[in-house]
Amino acid sequence: MRSQSPGGRPTSAPLPPDRIKALPKVLLHDHLDGGLRPETVLDLAAEAGVPLPVSGPRLLAQWFADNANSGSLASYLNGFRYTYGFMQSVATVERVAYEAVEDLAADGVIYAEVRFAPQMHIAAGLTMLGALRAAADGLRAGVAAVRAGGGDIDVRLIACVERDLPINDDTMDAAIAAWEQDLIVAVDLVGPELGHPAAAHAEQFERAFQAGVPATIHAGEADGTESIRQAIELLHARRIGHGVTLGRELTEGAEPADGTVAKLVADLGVTVECCPSSNAHTGGVETVRDHPIAKMTRCGIKTTINTDNRLMSRTSLSQETTLLNTELDAGFHELRDYNIRAAEAAFLPTRERDQLITRIARFRP
Repeated sequence: MRSQSPGGRPTSAPLPPDRIKALPKVLLHDHLDGGLRPETVLDLAAEAGVPLPVSGPRLLAQWFADNANSGSLASYLNGFRYTYGFMQSVATVERVAYEAVEDLAADGVIYAEVRFAPQMHIAAGLTMLGALRAAADGLRAGVAAVRAGGGDIDVRLIACVERDLPINDDTMDAAIAAWEQDLIVAVDLVGPELGHPAAAHAEQFERAFQAGVPATIHAGEADGTESIRQAIELLHARRIGHGVTLGRELTEGAEPADGTVAKLVADLGVTVECCPSSNAHTGGVETVRDHPIAKMTRCGIKTTINTDNRLMSRTSLSQETTLLNTELDAGFHELRDYNIRAAEAAFLPTRERDQLITRIARFRP
């Protein structure tokens, strides 16, 4: 007989790691410059002649994790100077992208959308379009290598605009050109949310929308739900990155109240890309156990499980899935449903989405 959680819900038995790893997983929210291997950071730092805070891959991995677990998004972002700072050439961007595909495939991910902000990779002469092309080429090479080795994964690229940098047309021009060249599948708005409202970027994202480029927007992570409303109503967001503040508007077991942003999200079928460990590290929630993802799901909001930054949060999609099982009592069928919802929200043609959904739905460990 299953025990009861403090809230009265049945407590799911812990699933073995091999079962979680074997589950076909879909990852919608993962940053390329937040997922480097520690060994790669060491290599690139040595090539650049830049000293790191610590030496050795284990110590470096722990340093990134300690820096990320700061309780502040602004502090969390500080560690990125040691990642994107070394990704300033075609070769380095391609390497990181290639390795990301290998790592995701090894974790049981069958489809992923990886995010990349070209504005952060032009210090040594790359153009923004060139940076996007290098990332896309690295992902495609990684996919080809995995498939040649008998694996099965597909990874696409999302172009990001930095919300805290001066607004200009160049970044969105590069993103639209990349869309037209089939290098990306969507655009995003990233960076420190508080004090940098989505509304300020409405004109840029309207141009992308008119060009047919879909959008997923970081919102409701370090600011309130009004940030989410702006992302949906002004930037045409079909998905929301993080959205953790939606939990404040919800009552367990009840539909979202009229007039709330949670009601808007539920009624429009906007998918929320939840990142439990990252949200705990940046102070969005106290601990993973306090994350509203399960409550959001039960209240009718489409939710998915994501990593955000695998290096920074020292995580993987299997690890995030395990946390939902052990900390939030999600059983196997619930975990499979999170991945089905992610497949449904993927920026892919209908036929390819349907194939992903069928593959996950039919999975029996």
